[in-house]
Amino acid sequence: MAAITRMPPPGSPLPGAGDRLRALAHRWFVAPLPDARGGLKRVLEPLRPGDPHRGVEMVQGHFRLAGQVVEASHKLGPDPFRPDEDGMARGDDEPDIELTPVPAQPPAPEPILDDTARPEDAALLEGGDVSAEGETPAMVFNAPTPALSRPDWLPDEASDAWLVAWQGFQWLGHLRAVAGPHGSRARALARALVFEWIAADRAEFQPYVWSPGIAGRRLAALSMHANFLIDADDDRLQAARTDDRRLMAALRQHADRLERMVKWRRLDGIERIQALRGLWMGRAALGAGRRRLARIAKLLMQALERQIHADGVHQSRSPVCQLDLVSDLVELKTIAAAHDADLPAGFDELISRLAAALRLMRHRDGVLALFNGTPEIPAARVDQVLGHVPARGMERLDGAVGGFERLAARRTTVLVDLGLPAPVTAGQAGFSGFSSFEMSTGRERLVVNCGAYVARPGPWMQAVTQAAAHSGVTVEDQGPQRVEAGSGERRRKAGPPVTIDRRDDEGAQWLEFTHHGFRDHGLVHARRFYLGPDGDDLRGEDRFIALPGRGEAPVRFALRFHLHPAVKALPIQGGAAVLVRPVHGPGWYVRADGASIAIEESVHMGHEGRVRPAQQVVVSGVAEGAETRVRWAFQQVQPRGEGDVRPQGGFDARPARIDDPRRAVPAVTEAPSVPQGAERDGIADPPATA
Repeated sequence: MAAITRMPPPGSPLPGAGDRLRALAHRWFVAPLPDARGGLKRVLEPLRPGDPHRGVEMVQGHFRLAGQVVEASHKLGPDPFRPDEDGMARGDDEPDIELTPVPAQPPAPEPILDDTARPEDAALLEGGDVSAEGETPAMVFNAPTPALSRPDWLPDEASDAWLVAWQGFQWLGHLRAVAGPHGSRARALARALVFEWIAADRAEFQPYVWSPGIAGRRLAALSMHANFLIDADDDRLQAARTDDRRLMAALRQHADRLERMVKWRRLDGIERIQALRGLWMGRAALGAGRRRLARIAKLLMQALERQIHADGVHQSRSPVCQLDLVSDLVELKTIAAAHDADLPAGFDELISRLAAALRLMRHRDGVLALFNGTPEIPAARVDQVLGHVPARGMERLDGAVGGFERLAARRTTVLVDLGLPAPVTAGQAGFSGFSSFEMSTGRERLVVNCGAYVARPGPWMQAVTQAAAHSGVTVEDQGPQRVEAGSGERRRKAGPPVTIDRRDDEGAQWLEFTHHGFRDHGLVHARRFYLGPDGDDLRGEDRFIALPGRGEAPVRFALRFHLHPAVKALPIQGGAAVLVRPVHGPGWYVRADGASIAIEESVHMGHEGRVRPAQQVVVSGVAEGAETRVRWAFQQVQPRGEGDVRPQGGFDARPARIDDPRRAVPAVTEAPSVPQGAERDGIADPPATA
């Protein structure tokens, strides 16, 4: 293992501080491997197939996991299933594999992919200003990848997401999927890596490696791919060779360790779910009885019921965590059904509720909203997971319960994050996205969050967690804080009180919420949304209300609307408004009243860690006095056809009053009027005054 100690992921209760404590923990965990001359009692077949292309890359020494590539050096002997130069077959023995250290490489710079953004720009993002020079065509600059040598299973250059996949043996499925000329080599490499890991684990205890969530993932992977790793005698999977007995013994000891971990009272959140799922898989493969499996399943069900809200949203409030959870539970359910193992009553209903909420977290192009550490995930992967769960009708998410609201009218979808930052044990990575939203029209995403950077540790990974990287509100470059009644640091221990009011009337939708997250600045913030019934009129209002005793000092605020990289923003009316133009479909006017509006540069974290240049519309001003009110609007450009006799009026940037739905803007069911002087292509500037 690595020479340094890498601490467990956030939320893991495994103790790991101090050499003496680690030595005691290692002495407790490591015992002589038991004799395991029997075979597997149950063959668990994974539901999710691996990626053979990734497996071939691994055979060639490139381990691409969670958006990052780490190089490994291994030498493969001749393939036994291909003839030697003399034309004679080698026989049935597998090729020899030697894992060898690789030469040291200088530290690799931050990867710069598909953009002109620089790593040092990440620091500017925290303050809300990103520099991306010029507009250049998309290019790919392949930065040197970090090296993974034989003794280093915890490379410093690897991200947490990569390490979770690496230590959780996610790569086993990819190697198993390799067929053809590389198939035997992939199996030999998988065996070599597993046995090397067993030897390294017994030589040195690492808290990170034995955090319960990672240990559960690893045991589940070993259980499902054991018949790929050991020698098979017909279909009995008899462990005859010494290496195979070692693997069976390690599998049994792994399950014993994990069973001790799940008894810890502090183990909660995603970590507990993954630990219990892995324990069920391991015990099932080793032939545990029905009663023992039922007890583990009952503990898993209890953990799920505590963590999943009534509207189906997991307490992490992270769409990517929800996606992984649905996928893992569906796989567990399928394996249990294949071996006639009972799961608790309500397990199917719980999966259905999770999947229904996940469907509501998607835009119309199938991509998940980029909330709380969710990277951009291809829609095909989401479709693959949801394809195993029958669709269930669920009309809306409940912001007061799960922390998300969804407004939808015609082709327009608006997703709003109203939840407080989840506790660390929930599995969320501390993103400051409270009060942010995303907006799409048809299959075009307009307003987005910057997303999550998963390629490798560095300034970008921290920068995208800041409030300025979300389409929300900042005060003095800070997002809302977790506060409560009291004073000093005591106010940061719980979330700000949030009041939410939502109403629907004749297709129009209103959403208003108020919170005390800016109490440190002496302000109460209230935000209001209105979406017209035709989906072409989104209006908002932000109010900053001074608390008693705040003083007269002005406070700077900013409303940020990060745009998708495919969307272009142009200033119009001398900079008094903005025209937003997606790739397809009509453009949108963006106006603001009560603050200045400007276009600034931004970044977007694309698939597998690509940093792409983008733009953001920033509405900024100063909050002073008893109350400061800012109104803004996204209104779709309406083309004028021949014979159009609509009145030549201005457009009203005022949001509808939430306390009386029928006092919306007059003629709300009509499309916004277009000012005089509209161009023939349908793009016209809004008037200078509201």
